[in-house]
Amino acid sequence: MNLDRVFLAAVLAGTVLSGAAKAVPVVQFSQVGDANTVIATDNGTTTTITATNATENVSQDIGGYLGGAFLNLTATSVDAAISFGTAVAQHFSGTFSLTSQPGGGGINILSGVFSDAALGAGPALGLTIGAPPDTLSLTSSIIPVSQLGEPIGLGFTLTNVTPSVHIDGQTLAAFQSTIAGNASANAVVDTIEPASIFVLGAGLFGLGLVRWRSQRSSATAA
Repeated sequence: MNLDRVFLAAVLAGTVLSGAAKAVPVVQFSQVGDANTVIATDNGTTTTITATNATENVSQDIGGYLGGAFLNLTATSVDAAISFGTAVAQHFSGTFSLTSQPGGGGINILSGVFSDAALGAGPALGLTIGAPPDTLSLTSSIIPVSQLGEPIGLGFTLTNVTPSVHIDGQTLAAFQSTIAGNASANAVVDTIEPASIFVLGAGLFGLGLVRWRSQRSSATAA
């Protein structure tokens, strides 16, 4: 019986559950219609980008939500804009929510707090967050926390930027645009490693062998 316990302890110790991380798309969405739903304002020093109840269509969601949604976004510049030829770069921080009802109501498909870099030229501008090194925290009422692990990527694509991207004073000049976006993360799933499966099988076989020998010895002694 003591040998049985030793083998059982060895089997349990050798069977290791490991977290297998796999980067996957979390949510993808695009704007419904061609109206400019993003409004950016500036005062020559800072720029604030907002989208209020922008109608979006969720085409992919690891949490299972597909269909119409509403995007709310607020991002404010945190440093001076820099020009690279015809392109402009500036850092922003802010919040966003993608929900099934206007005003952040209903199902929280995906929301978060971020700091990012904005880079654009002509009629296009991108807000790109990669954590790390950027800061980004995501929450959802339908996507488990285990599927929102780092590294996390989030991007907003702004098109039909009007007027074209340029600098006003020290900051990105005011504009209007359309918006779409996507997010990715490491979804961690508990799996048994192949080596652990082998150890488990070998341990169970050994445990059975010990019991058989013990029973045989008892029968012989009797």
